[in-house]
Amino acid sequence: KELLAQSTKDPALVFGIKSSTKTAFRSACKLAGVEDFVFHDCRHTATTRMIASGSPHAEVMKITGHTRLKTFLRYLNISSKTSSKVAGRLDSYLERESPKQDVSSSVH
Repeated sequence: KELLAQSTKDPALVFGIKSSTKTAFRSACKLAGVEDFVFHDCRHTATTRMIASGSPHAEVMKITGHTRLKTFLRYLNISSKTSSKVAGRLDSYLERESPKQDVSSSVH
């Protein structure tokens, strides 16, 4: 907000800053008191959240500009919540797909 207030209000410029995005982001973080965070961290967060939302990998890769799956996978930060969701889906799948054992025909 502070950067926008100081800007030229030129809509062609992001926050009216004429320097690079990297410099502008660093200035915004400094003004906000945010430390140890770079613009590229946003790419990791966005990638992880898009996948967590259930978006297909191919679509997310197009949006993030990744062309190689190996590189793309480095951007995923799997949380314990996500791991639990995956385990829950696997449990549900196994319950649906496992053949039901007929107790009367089981061998003793």
